Amino acid sequence: MKAKNLFFKVMRWVLVVAVIGFLSYQIYLLATQISLHSLISSVDIYLLGSSLALTFVALMVSGIIWHYLLRSCGADISFRDSLGSFIFSHLGRYIPGKIWTILGRVVLTSQQGVPKSVSAQCAAIEVMIGIVSGISLSMLVLPSIEGFEGYTIGVFSLVAIALIIFLQPKIFGGSLNFGLRLFGRDPIEITYRFQHLLWALAMHISAWLIFGTGFYLLVLSIDPASTLTPLYATGAFAGAWVVGYLSFLTPAGIGVREAALIGVLLLWMPQEIAILSAIASRLLTVIADFLAVLLATSISKVGKS
Repeated sequence: MKAKNLFFKVMRWVLVVAVIGFLSYQIYLLATQISLHSLISSVDIYLLGSSLALTFVALMVSGIIWHYLLRSCGADISFRDSLGSFIFSHLGRYIPGKIWTILGRVVLTSQQGVPKSVSAQCAAIEVMIGIVSGISLSMLVLPSIEGFEGYTIGVFSLVAIALIIFLQPKIFGGSLNFGLRLFGRDPIEITYRFQHLLWALAMHISAWLIFGTGFYLLVLSIDPASTLTPLYATGAFAGAWVVGYLSFLTPAGIGVREAALIGVLLLWMPQEIAILSAIASRLLTVIADFLAVLLATSISKVGKS
């Protein structure tokens, strides 16, 4: 068992190194094909700064959604501490394996008196809502992609609807408790209502729209003549995030998200602009995460502990 676990850990980091190597190689090719220095020097700093600001705002909206879910499930926790738990656990996505973010949510909120059963169900709901809203918005760009026929959009729609149905309290609670019983664990009480789910879904779509607008401004800062629209930018960004998230072994979907994003952006711009936009988007996301950590450290007991 130890040898098997060691093997998977090694393979995860090998994959991470391979992805980083691939991205570095793409940057090298980009630099040899065009004047990378002149392209970067022509970037509109004001649009780039606005993109970073919107990325940070969208991250804060995601923190508000986490607080709303906790409160909807009956948790007694302040906004500052729920935001702190969200931001610090959010860093878990940079570790290979998607479980660390969820575990971080559960552990950090439990330190503030929130039952683990409550934070666990909220974390599961948050992930599924993110996927549902991301899939829904990605359908904005699917008709523009060659090879994606109408039936593909239908399949995506059915997946999104199925997940929403699954998240209804009785169905979700019954499935979750069935799984807990199989592992000899006590069942938990599902305390949220379906209207809470719908409100959280609406807020998640709002967050995606802010993320997408920020990404649109990023592209404009690099290529002012781009024909990409804010809605298409949102759909492309959300869809790429879902693809990256479902790549379970890569930390934060690194490489996978960029590849998906580049593939879609090629519909509207040259390859070098698409590659630079995808890489710049990742860098802005990392910077926004760092700024969020600074905020959480200053306002939250979670950060101070």
